[in-house]
Amino acid sequence: MIANFGIYDRQDGPLQRFDPASGEHETLLAEVEGRRLTSANYPVIDRSGNIWCANSTHAETWPQALDGREDGFIFVLRPDGSADVVAEGLKFPNGLALAADETHLFCAQTSGADVLRFPVLDGARLGPGERYGPVLGRLMRPGEAVDSHGGDLGYTDGIGFDSEGNLWVCLPASNKVVAITPSGEVETVIHDPSGKIVNHPTNVTWGGADLKDLYVGSIRADYVLKARSPIAGQPQIHQL
Repeated sequence: MIANFGIYDRQDGPLQRFDPASGEHETLLAEVEGRRLTSANYPVIDRSGNIWCANSTHAETWPQALDGREDGFIFVLRPDGSADVVAEGLKFPNGLALAADETHLFCAQTSGADVLRFPVLDGARLGPGERYGPVLGRLMRPGEAVDSHGGDLGYTDGIGFDSEGNLWVCLPASNKVVAITPSGEVETVIHDPSGKIVNHPTNVTWGGADLKDLYVGSIRADYVLKARSPIAGQPQIHQL
């Protein structure tokens, strides 16, 4: 499943599917409710086969994308082929994760420096969202150099649950991964101020037989990090 984020080169950003065995790929959804997908981002699949995905922004260029505009939305593609916008007015919705019981969908709101939680309703729809945990850092001031922050920028990206209900959140601009505990506290899991190894982490997930192999992706590095996690990950649909 591919969210083909197109804003970097002003291309369309549809939701696609790729079969590595055959090399075949297809576009599953290029627009929803008449809205062209320009920045499909981070699809997740539930047990019923619904695909939840964000469209982060309709900004024309990347510098505009994180200016606080509220033009992002979340959409769902159901197994019967129907699709709807299920949440809108969001500040660059990015990483998505489902609760273990699939009662809530969580969304990293990148230019809100936070995470939102939405109740999942019958018919694969969402109820009103609310902030989950605190704001995770500050946003850049106009004209501020990106490397002058000292590790306190809160732009949120990829997210994922571990088996104990902690929501791990990537903070790429701070070279940091934090976890929001079920009680709402925030703990720093990884922090590499220099960025020499953990360089702009943007995605976190678990694998291996015991789901304790931790993988961390990056928007800047040309490698994926692998480490042993102290806590197993929450199984995703293909790991059940």
